[in-house]
Amino acid sequence: MNNRTSINVENENEYDENCSVEYVNQESESEDYDNNQSDYNVDSPLSPCYDNLLKEQHPFLQYQKIALENYLDPFFKVGQKAYSKDCFFDEKQYPQEFIDHIKFADFQTFSFSVLKKSASFFGTIKTQIYFQYQKEIDLKNCVLTLNNDQNEIVKTILYHILCFTKEIDSLNQPIFHLQKALEIIAHQEQTIKDEIYMQIVKQIQNNNTSYLIYYYQLMAVYATMFCPSKNYFKPLFNYFYQRKENNSLHQNYCNFILNRIYRNYTTKSDQLFLTEQDINKVMHMKPLIYEIFFYHFAKFQLEMQIDVKCGDILNYIAEQLNLNHRNSLCLCLIKTNKRINEIYLDDDDCLFKIIKDHIQTYNKLTEIVNTPQPSFKLVIKLIKISSPYQNLEIFTLAYMIAIQDYLNDFFPLDEDEIELICSLKLAADYGPKRHFKAEQIDLNEYIPLFKKNTFDSNERLSKIIQLYHQQRVINSRDARYKILQILDQYPRFLGTTFKCSFKELSQMSSTPNSKIILNITFRGLICSLPSDQREYICHIDYDLIINFCKTNNRTLHIVTLDKQIYLTFLNHLECQQVYQFILKHESQISCNDFNYTNLS
Repeated sequence: MNNRTSINVENENEYDENCSVEYVNQESESEDYDNNQSDYNVDSPLSPCYDNLLKEQHPFLQYQKIALENYLDPFFKVGQKAYSKDCFFDEKQYPQEFIDHIKFADFQTFSFSVLKKSASFFGTIKTQIYFQYQKEIDLKNCVLTLNNDQNEIVKTILYHILCFTKEIDSLNQPIFHLQKALEIIAHQEQTIKDEIYMQIVKQIQNNNTSYLIYYYQLMAVYATMFCPSKNYFKPLFNYFYQRKENNSLHQNYCNFILNRIYRNYTTKSDQLFLTEQDINKVMHMKPLIYEIFFYHFAKFQLEMQIDVKCGDILNYIAEQLNLNHRNSLCLCLIKTNKRINEIYLDDDDCLFKIIKDHIQTYNKLTEIVNTPQPSFKLVIKLIKISSPYQNLEIFTLAYMIAIQDYLNDFFPLDEDEIELICSLKLAADYGPKRHFKAEQIDLNEYIPLFKKNTFDSNERLSKIIQLYHQQRVINSRDARYKILQILDQYPRFLGTTFKCSFKELSQMSSTPNSKIILNITFRGLICSLPSDQREYICHIDYDLIINFCKTNNRTLHIVTLDKQIYLTFLNHLECQQVYQFILKHESQISCNDFNYTNLS
């Protein structure tokens, strides 16, 4: 057996040539990697805003500074050329009994038994000849293991695979055909998924052409996304376990595929869906790195396994940073497309399954209108706040959350308010008595995301600087307090928002639905109109929900416009996401007050 612990590439130029796939916006392979030796490293875990807060010598902030400096820098480091950990293969990590069984699960013997059952197999053809690379696959007679009813589906999948490997010319980019093939496979039964496993292995066997690297890339993605059946698992593992490659890059792919097949089978994490960026990383055996923002003042990169649970991510980070308020934290997935959406994740949620649901929704939308694929990032948020003005620790964390929501354009602010907040944020970041020049200020750090185009002018910048000098603030803390006062007037303040329809149901009749904005905040449930989110039309305290319903002999129903959330405040809260969010948001609500039911 070859040494499977080496992940060195024998010829770097060969790697660049063979592994390259036409791919738009390929961030992981940017030209400046050679000059940037710390692509995944955090240059500084602290923003200028947080540095200024530390000067106030608050014990909590000093403690967090020490924790960040001690843990963030050495812990979250991944080199720019780094391979995934799955490129290493260590037999000691696997049960010895399993390895012994694998050695006897001969793939060639298994393939012969499978081919004998196939309608397309003829006894006069040797398995060794039939089961090897075909330069020109005859799509009319290519299926190895299935009956004629499933042939057409497999032929369509194989056509896209051959376009991906460039063995068939296509006007579309190879990555397009790979995604199409994966999308079709995701909706098929297990027998077809096993058939595709056999087809890819067949094209790897005795393949001495330049196309081999593409089949390794394909298998790397396929083994990450789809789980083989019980009968196919050990023979497939045996094939890549016994395979010897002189090219170290190809051997790395064998190691990578081995680990992915094993993890996928043992965790049963089938039916995951990866974004374009993630697919490209898996193709090149790069780790799935996700950027995580923490309290707005720190960010770092963390390698994610495909079966990772959101609770494990939080526990891992809380342990590394010595956080003593883990139960007050929530992991939030930020989806950015034409607007920003927050998806609050429960501890039992699988990160990549959540992303899969949103990507599938995107794929349905693209059939109607051409929209860019959304991007995702993770944010750790504090969601249990009694009052933002309770003490300095809570005040500081509340400011960090509120200012991030402001930059994400969650508040319906007019231009005058944005200019005022920009001037106050300058005072909060740098103090109230600094002399600025226009070229010293990067407005991108002060203007909400979707308002930047309207504020990109020297005249606007000069006005903000003028307001900064006119502000009557004592210090940075006073400036932050004034910003919170401005944002405090909005229902969205320190909460999360859902678009809903609203109706009141009495015992006998119901009124027509009306569209509203539901805001879940530390004050309670606040409803406002989409046309004017400053105006409260309904405010329900958490401790008065049951009394409200009983006193009025009514049930409050709130249904989101996309039908994903359905609430009934009486005995049931029929949405797990909002239910869990409220339980974490306010400690006085106990689990016995409500029951929930997931709606499919």
